Amino acid sequence: MVGANFVPPVEDLQVQVLSGKQIELEWKIADIIIPNIDGYKVTVVPKEPMAEHDFRPYQLDVSINDRLPLSIRNLTAGGTYEISVSVISNGRQSRNESVTFTTKPNTPGRFIVWFRNETTLLVLWQPPYPSGIFDQYKVSIFPQDAHQSILFVKKESDPPGPVQTSFDGLIPGRIYNITVQTVSRNQISDPTEAQYRTVPLSPSNLSFNRATVTSSSFDVIWDPPVGECEFDRYQISIGLKNVSPKMVFKDDPRIVRFSDEGLQPGETYEVTVKTVSGN
Repeated sequence: MVGANFVPPVEDLQVQVLSGKQIELEWKIADIIIPNIDGYKVTVVPKEPMAEHDFRPYQLDVSINDRLPLSIRNLTAGGTYEISVSVISNGRQSRNESVTFTTKPNTPGRFIVWFRNETTLLVLWQPPYPSGIFDQYKVSIFPQDAHQSILFVKKESDPPGPVQTSFDGLIPGRIYNITVQTVSRNQISDPTEAQYRTVPLSPSNLSFNRATVTSSSFDVIWDPPVGECEFDRYQISIGLKNVSPKMVFKDDPRIVRFSDEGLQPGETYEVTVKTVSGN
């Protein structure tokens, strides 16, 4: 039997996180008939120091005429809060029903790949600004060819500074999508994204055809890279000013003739052949 002074609490208290600064709060009334509900008291309490905003607990008085869901704004990105809701009826207050949640952390700043070779991409990025609250970064690469394709990097300082990590064991010449996100408890930020390629492997067995050498021309021949590699074409250059490189597509015959470049009899020329992946 319910006592005359008993005020049933709210039920099914739910929070929907909309962003780093805003949530929506919703609840239901108990099936027990509650006469003369005056309204609700909502209390918002931060669960950790909010250094940026010096956020303090505060209360909201919600009228029975206010429509749900209730929007709460100006929170700290990545912050964790406890919200309590109680029913006010005839001057009496029900027990609190509470829920804990974390807002979405801010997105990291821009990032670059500042070192790359055939199998490694070293990523450097800036922290979010404003930094908000977060514990670590989640850095992902796709296709997932790396020895570890999802990395979690701990935030080392406060305020945070630039951070770096590397992906190893990649495919030469392949294009990769890299994303960096901040993580605060169970919430992950929107990603900062970019595409980068590894360096393709070099061609092998570069040589020339002795049978076709003349006083003003020669043919260069070569083999594909040794090992798995993604590339589109070959670039063939001769060490002469004002002579543009020649291009040979990957599946075309691997031979180039130099004959219209003003070659001189008896001269020695250096030829370079490179693989090209993308731009």
